[in-house]
Amino acid sequence: ANATGARPAGARPAQSAKPAGARPAQSAKPAGARPAQSAKPAGTRSAQSTKPASTRPPQNGGKKKKGKLGKDGILALIMLFLVVVLAAVIIICCVKAIADTVGGTTGTSGTTGTTGPAKTDMVYATPNEGDWNYGYVTAEKNNTDVKKGNLILVNNSHDTTEAGDLVNLYTNKNSSYSLSGSDFPISETIIPHLNAMLAAMKAENGATLSSGDKILISSGFRTIERQTTLYNEAIAQGKNTVAKPGHSEHHTGLTFDIKIYTSTGATVDLRASEQKWLEENCAKYGFILRYPADKIGITQISEESWHFRYVGIAHATYITENNLCLEEYVTLIRDQYSYEKTPLSVTDANGTSYTIYYIPASVEKDVTTIYHPEATSYEISGNNVDGFIITVTHASN
Repeated sequence: ANATGARPAGARPAQSAKPAGARPAQSAKPAGARPAQSAKPAGTRSAQSTKPASTRPPQNGGKKKKGKLGKDGILALIMLFLVVVLAAVIIICCVKAIADTVGGTTGTSGTTGTTGPAKTDMVYATPNEGDWNYGYVTAEKNNTDVKKGNLILVNNSHDTTEAGDLVNLYTNKNSSYSLSGSDFPISETIIPHLNAMLAAMKAENGATLSSGDKILISSGFRTIERQTTLYNEAIAQGKNTVAKPGHSEHHTGLTFDIKIYTSTGATVDLRASEQKWLEENCAKYGFILRYPADKIGITQISEESWHFRYVGIAHATYITENNLCLEEYVTLIRDQYSYEKTPLSVTDANGTSYTIYYIPASVEKDVTTIYHPEATSYEISGNNVDGFIITVTHASN
């Protein structure tokens, strides 16, 4: 056998001999260990990716999906909905309030003393035998007649047109008084009452009216044009004592201004005794002092001791006895003495009795049904606001 190639049986050359089960030194590692550069404490990750356990984004099903709201979003939507609902309620309430105002649902009046008409027409029960209105029949009045009659309310809130039943007082007066001119229009209705009242006034005030002084009717009917001139002159002088054109009682022909024309040619107000007599007796003839000093807050007109207005004997009696102005009286009749309630009963100085009640103008038709006694004398007057006042005259006691 060759000596160089001889080896003990089962042995390898020395250079390749390794301890049993071992690897070369360069690759040797402690059992179960990794290279130092990648070694990390057990259970930890590298620093750049470490996050607190509670802040790690959820995986798989834990991620938020687009198009779905969270709890905060739902609360925001609920709040927005409630705000929209509240805004809608406020708008509806405002619209209703405006509609009610236009329709005239409030209204006790400081200056007007009235409210608007009812939303629907009244339906009256058939009276029974023994009721105050038993046996009453019906008539119809055009709603435009609300602006006509002896009881129309004319003030800063309610205008009027020029009267149509005018006659010249100059050719119809008696000798107990004088006029400021020969062309003196006035309502034909008031002439007999005015003549009778001033004749009595002259006869009962001889102490001041028997020495040449005369009762003077200084103003009656006025056109709107004339009222405009007077109003503009007053404003230019810084005065606010003249009614606006269209809002003056002088347009009705139912009113007059009274003065005294002295024997020396001066025009003066009534003297104390004359004023007292007229205020105490004017109601007997159907007149009232229209603008008393203690009613300025209601009439909105300064005291005018010379200005008297015809309303009819029954109404003048009640107004004077109860210290009312016309605004207060119109309100009283409408609110307390309408047809479906108990009427107002009045007895004048001569013992004549009256039944007075109010019927609102129709809001459904162009005419209003008026209830009145069939045979007894009665009058119908608009109040120039919202209805009619009916005055039934009974026989004297």
